[in-house]
This record gives sequence, C-alpha cells and structure tokens, in this order.
Amino acid sequence: MEYEGWKVGQEIRKLRNQKNMTIEELSFKLGMSTSHINQLELGSRKMSIDLLYKIMGELEADANTVLAIPVKSEKRKGISIDAELEGIPSEKKMYLMGIFSQMIQTFPGELC
Repeated sequence: MEYEGWKVGQEIRKLRNQKNMTIEELSFKLGMSTSHINQLELGSRKMSIDLLYKIMGELEADANTVLAIPVKSEKRKGISIDAELEGIPSEKKMYLMGIFSQMIQTFPGELC
C-alpha cells in the first residue's frame, strides 16, 4: 500500500466540509496554522501520528477514513483499524502504534 497525500488531503477536506467547518476553525481546534492544514489538504505536507489522532478526534472519523484506505473485502467491510486495535492488549497496541509512527518518519521521500 502506498501513501497518497493528495487522497488523504481530499478526504480531510471532505470530512471537514461535512462538519460545516472552515479551514480556520479546524486549524484553531488542532492548534495548527491555517497554512499547515491547507498544505495537508493539498497533499503537500506530511502528517505526524499525533496530528492524525487530533484530526480523527475533531472530525470524528477513524484512521482508515482519514487516510483514505479503502475496504478491500466483504469480511473486513466496515471494520476500521481503530476497531481492530480495540481488541488488542494495550502493550501490543502501543507496539503497533510505535511501528506505524516509525514507518511514517522513515518513509523514503515525501508522504504527502
């Protein structure tokens, strides 16, 4: 799977618009500059795992939705990464989140 910053940015914009929220309002709630969020929505800026969690909270969406990850099979349809993490013991959950964070930080080239 390849990270596609433009798709992620479009999904964030769509979710923000569904909440009738301006980019300025989202920026304020996230404690980020409007320029930072605009660059994220345009796909020209990387997103940290911390920012992903903040966006998930403000837009009330799971990670799959924010990251524009399509559901591939009927068996997994409607099951988010967050839901799957719910059933994992906290030690394993922290381990997996650390791996995901490391993957984002060491990804060759630009994520967004």
